[in-house]
Amino acid sequence: MFAATAVVIGLLAVPPQTAAQPAGDARPQLGTTQTDKTVDVARGARLTLDNQAGEVVVRTWDRDAVRVQARHSTREQVNVSVSEGQVRIRTGRNGRWGAAGSIDYELTVPAWMPVRLSGTYMFATLEGVQGEVAAETVQGDVTVRGGSGQVTARSVEGFVTVNDAKGRIEARSVDGNVTIAGCTGDIVADTTDGEIRITGSAAMSIDASTIDGDIIFDGTVNNEGQYRMVTHDGDVYMRVPEGTSATVSIRTYEGRFTLSYPVQLSGDYKRGRRVSFTLGGGAAAVEIEAFDGHIRILKPSDPLPEPGAKR
Repeated sequence: MFAATAVVIGLLAVPPQTAAQPAGDARPQLGTTQTDKTVDVARGARLTLDNQAGEVVVRTWDRDAVRVQARHSTREQVNVSVSEGQVRIRTGRNGRWGAAGSIDYELTVPAWMPVRLSGTYMFATLEGVQGEVAAETVQGDVTVRGGSGQVTARSVEGFVTVNDAKGRIEARSVDGNVTIAGCTGDIVADTTDGEIRITGSAAMSIDASTIDGDIIFDGTVNNEGQYRMVTHDGDVYMRVPEGTSATVSIRTYEGRFTLSYPVQLSGDYKRGRRVSFTLGGGAAAVEIEAFDGHIRILKPSDPLPEPGAKR
């Protein structure tokens, strides 16, 4: 009886599957760890990061260096390399078991450095970058505060926000709202199932389009500017300062048109017919279409719908 018990205890003491594991192929210990690495960079260098999943926050400082702080599973490795004017941040694996996990990054970069971020389940926030910016994700929000030259912010299933950027600005989503504020230059904004809101901006050109959402514009109209706004199943609100000089062309098929300024229309207004009018000297060119919605040209004192409000 005692001998049998001793045999059982001996069997339980043997680690399971030890003999079956090949040398050098042990599973890594589970848990989380942190990476903190700083590399010096020369002016003109660019940064690229591809993050499958997680949050990425980019801030700036006055040093010619990039600091990478990351929180991740012990299964992942964060590799930072500097070569040929490129700072590349990549993810490797410790072992080969399981799917890739998420990594949360905090990056501190020189204000002048161009930054490119891409990912699938990535939420990106960039603050204070003065160079070119590109941030693209599939399921996550993108927020850019700053940027100049080419500024690109894209998401498939997330909200896109761009503030205080200068240059050519592209803000695009498929299933989310697009918000642009305090920007100058040329603006392209589009979404399929969301609202577009452009406020406090002095753009030379705007091309805004959405399928199922409103377009709200509240800003300066440049005398040499060109502005186009199109929605299929939403309203267009254009609030412009008094003294604006623009030739405005409008067309709506299943909605109506209202105007806070006294103007003379180019013809009888009817649904489906394009009509135009001038504000001031008619310098800028404005084209607005709403297939199943209303068009409203407003004074600064007129109210706008709240962000994200439904008709």
